[in-house]
Amino acid sequence: MGGAEESTGGIFSANKDENTVTFGDQKSYKKAIKVKEYIENYTLNDGTTQPKSVTEEIERLSKLKEKGAITEKEFKKLKKNIISD
Repeated sequence: MGGAEESTGGIFSANKDENTVTFGDQKSYKKAIKVKEYIENYTLNDGTTQPKSVTEEIERLSKLKEKGAITEKEFKKLKKNIISD
């Protein structure tokens, strides 16, 4: 299965999906979500602490989506967060 293809086979095909990460407990999952959010925020700001304009941030997200770095669902969620701030 290619990296840009989404698996729709449920939990059983998730074990074969190269993009799937599974966790043994809720504590590990919560830590991973925090790391993911940190990386997304860092990526949005190109590693700087200075925020970009809304337009620049959405353009950056669009490029990440085109590259396959984020999914359409993640793009929409992050875009909504940017617009609502």
